Amino acid sequence: MNVSVDGLFSLPEVWKSKMEDPADAIYSYEARLLSTHFKAGRIVQRELTEEEKAEAEATKGKKPVAEKAAKGKAKNVAEEEPSAEEVERLERETREREDSNDRLRSEWDALDENTKFFRHNEDPFKGPSIRFLQSDLAEEAPPANQQTLQLDGAALRSFESAVCDDKFCWIYFDKLVPQDDENEAPSKAKKPAAKGKAPATAEEAKPTHARGRLDLTPLMHPGATMLIQRVFLQTCNREDANLPPKPNQDSIPVAVG
Repeated sequence: MNVSVDGLFSLPEVWKSKMEDPADAIYSYEARLLSTHFKAGRIVQRELTEEEKAEAEATKGKKPVAEKAAKGKAKNVAEEEPSAEEVERLERETREREDSNDRLRSEWDALDENTKFFRHNEDPFKGPSIRFLQSDLAEEAPPANQQTLQLDGAALRSFESAVCDDKFCWIYFDKLVPQDDENEAPSKAKKPAAKGKAPATAEEAKPTHARGRLDLTPLMHPGATMLIQRVFLQTCNREDANLPPKPNQDSIPVAVG
């Protein structure tokens, strides 16, 4: 059986505000479902629309006004008026674009609030997301839209038990700092921050864990072979994230699901 993760969307605003900060590049992103571990999570920045790309190209290709005026005088180039066919074509394209926008607006207004929320946050032109690379892709490969892993053996039996007995399982998401930094003793001296770079605060150095409840009851229906679900995640502590305790901790976390 295959399990796939599309990505993490609707990222916290504090994460978005630090995406351009080089100090934030230390974090790694992982997801877990039962014994399945999705790694190589990468931040995918918001994509530019065609209009934004065209505007950026136009701005990039602009020359100073004085230089353009001088060249215009030297060449004595007069702008030509568009032909009747050209005017008709532009007007037709404008009408088609307006009709398309009206149709899309009507379709959007007919959606319920949840669907609007999902579509807005999953739109690559609206905001950044976290996606997972396939394990067999090269490091330089662009982030894939989906990572798929296979459940077999003990992992498959564990999933079947979750379906039949619990009717749900937890999916976990981890934003992790390097292992040495996470387990570093408080008394150990830290390396000074690089020149011109503000040192990370204690809060910034902490990992973040979250979990969401994946409803498995649809798989109880006869003939059901596929389940596609969006899950809202809530931040949680290390124990609720079903992680082993740190070396300096004596408590043992309770496995959930």
